[in-house]
Amino acid sequence: MGSFGKVLTLGIIRAAGLPHRLLGLAFRKNARRPALDDGTPYARLGDRVRRLAGAWRASGVAPGDRVVIDLPNDAAFVEARLACLWLGAVAVPVPPATGDDRLGWIAEAVGARAYLGSRPDVLPGVPGLLVDPLTGDREAYERALGSAAPLPSPVPRPADGLVTINFTSGTTGEPKGVMSTGRGWGASLYHALRENRTP
Repeated sequence: MGSFGKVLTLGIIRAAGLPHRLLGLAFRKNARRPALDDGTPYARLGDRVRRLAGAWRASGVAPGDRVVIDLPNDAAFVEARLACLWLGAVAVPVPPATGDDRLGWIAEAVGARAYLGSRPDVLPGVPGLLVDPLTGDREAYERALGSAAPLPSPVPRPADGLVTINFTSGTTGEPKGVMSTGRGWGASLYHALRENRTP
């Protein structure tokens, strides 16, 4: 490895504790490479992530706010997770099979500020964009992305700042929120990018 490669690797390792930096680097460095299984390149994914972050910011979602993501594991799910990272918000993913009562309980437990999914009626008072993954109707989501001003730069957060809250299944009682920090998430993202796997 040449000296440039060593410097780049050292920079990536240092940025690994700050996943928003690593994400920006991935969008630039891999602009034409596929980021998702459907072939979406990093540059296009980056644009959509910035637009979703901008739409949420315009609707009042601030750094540190919790965003409940109730989507299947598809492109919109990836965009939402990364938009939270870009905005400095905390992603709270829930599987679409989660019951309405459990979804409401999770949203209340984390103090959700926004919701992305097909069941906004379960969460009255939580603003959000509507995506209906069950019927494939994503018009509201695409309109919001198309009209949103992109958030040009990621919002910095400390390495020990909260990035995501994943809930356990709750088989032995109420689900428990497992919190992940930027340092942990950044290390995972770094290793995925290093091996050229999609995050």
